[in-house]
Amino acid sequence: MKPPPHIEKVGLLGALFTAACCLGFPALISLVTALGVAFLINDAVLAPLLVGFLALTLWGLAAGWRRRGNPWPLIVGSVAAATLLLFVFIRQWRPGAYAAVAGLVVASVLNMIRRRRPMQGNRKQTELILTLVAFVVAAVPIFMLLLGGIVAMGSMGMSMVDVTKTPPDPAMQPQMMQAMHGFMAGYIPFALLPALIVFTGIWLYARTHYPRLFNRIGAGIAAGFLASIGLDVVRLIGVALGAFPGGMPTMFGQMILGRTDTSPSVLLAGYAYHALNGMTFGVMYTLLAGKARWPWGIAWGLFFELGMMTLPPVPMMAGPFGIHGFWPELFIASLIAHVVFGALLGVLAERWVRHEGTILGVLKRSVPAEPGEPIQPRLPAAEHAR
Repeated sequence: MKPPPHIEKVGLLGALFTAACCLGFPALISLVTALGVAFLINDAVLAPLLVGFLALTLWGLAAGWRRRGNPWPLIVGSVAAATLLLFVFIRQWRPGAYAAVAGLVVASVLNMIRRRRPMQGNRKQTELILTLVAFVVAAVPIFMLLLGGIVAMGSMGMSMVDVTKTPPDPAMQPQMMQAMHGFMAGYIPFALLPALIVFTGIWLYARTHYPRLFNRIGAGIAAGFLASIGLDVVRLIGVALGAFPGGMPTMFGQMILGRTDTSPSVLLAGYAYHALNGMTFGVMYTLLAGKARWPWGIAWGLFFELGMMTLPPVPMMAGPFGIHGFWPELFIASLIAHVVFGALLGVLAERWVRHEGTILGVLKRSVPAEPGEPIQPRLPAAEHAR
């Protein structure tokens, strides 16, 4: 369906008004109250309003991309919209919200500028942009745990220096879990779910327009899921041997639902998020490396092992690398698990990804829109002369 003219400007104005109400601008609050619509000053009303106005804005920007062949307004607007939701509802920070609003205005201005050379036919550049966007939104599930840990540390008055020098206090564990649950309760509807929708849309669009991208996303999802099963085998052995402080997927479910039990719903939420992370790591790897040799998968697994051991929330519970109470068992078991994950991911990705080349190779060689259409090799100049 074709959107009405200038719909992105209507959405932008509505988003500005709603965000200002959410941030509590005194003059605007007074005006709303004087008009007799004070019931609007409620997060239960403002949240869906802001999401709706932002959706109108992005709808108009997407239509502008189709008309003018310029994807940058949509990209800038999408990043700005996600940032605005983050700094309005998840963690209120006015400078960040102001920057996001500026980004929406810039995107709207860019959308009015007609390109002299539309990108129709420039398949390689468009495919690269879609690949980068898919990579960014695929990383959103991982950042839920990392940012949640950082927020929890801040709410508890802790720093990385503190968790390195001082053993964790078990009495602080419930406070940490509640702080992370509070962050995730806002992150899931306003960041995680929109990112999954965008990611799915890119994957479905790529099925008929960019088969290389479609293949890499699908291969990454499948390889990452199976590799996470291999990681779980090692993890469960580590739990049985006492190398891990507890079941990580169970802890994920407790953080997401804000509960301390091990009911089926907690286990389902935790294992779903655990599997989502595995698929996320797989997709990020295949988008970056393509059909790389399998040892690169091990390097990828070691990279995330380093992040897990040194970034929240693990250091908050056991210190970096488990130095407070679980050294060296935690580090060794986790290292083996991530090596197994990386090896399986590397082997499966090398087998299932069809096209050579890293993410930068997208600019060097295009792939036909129809998966069955053969790729014409690039011939030397002498051959063309014949």
